[in-house]
Amino acid sequence: MKKKISIKGGKVHNVGYRLHLMNLADDVGIENFDAKNIKEAGVEAVRVLVESSEDNILEFFDIAKKGFPPHAVVESVDVDEYDRRVKPLESFRSAFNSAQLSKIANVGVTMLGKQDQMLGKQDQMLGKQDQMLGKQDQMLGKQDQTINTLQDIKANTSQIPDIKANTSEMKKLLAKGTPKIIIIEREQVKMKKDIANIKKALAMA
Repeated sequence: MKKKISIKGGKVHNVGYRLHLMNLADDVGIENFDAKNIKEAGVEAVRVLVESSEDNILEFFDIAKKGFPPHAVVESVDVDEYDRRVKPLESFRSAFNSAQLSKIANVGVTMLGKQDQMLGKQDQMLGKQDQMLGKQDQMLGKQDQTINTLQDIKANTSQIPDIKANTSEMKKLLAKGTPKIIIIEREQVKMKKDIANIKKALAMA
């Protein structure tokens, strides 16, 4: 005996319906079985072909019209006569399992591709982080140079008290009666040297 069963509804694809029906057919002793996801007038449908004894087919249909996969939305289950060849259940099982494994492999490849993209973006982020750290090191290096320069300036400007001391000495010499021109010339030379040293230090900064 052969029958064609059409199961229609809002959601009968990608809910494990064919696996559910294949296991049911195996349980009730259906020898030949086939199931395909199709659309009829724009509505999702599963077309099932069965070939077995009348008792087995009646039992199969009785269970199939009541028991649905958890996420299926079924609107109708209809039975019609069928007179063409129906493939053996084991043949369907083999083809079905191969198709499912292929889907799993494709999903795995897609996930690996996305993972590679994520790793690539992560590498880019790490590269940018390294650049930022490099710039930070450069800034710290410049800061060290600035500190060293300021220290050099401080060391060189320490000569300023010498200028004050020279001025004081000049006043003392004048008070003792040393000729003003000699005193002034002598002190001017010293002051010029001191000022030149300070300018040189500031220019190095």
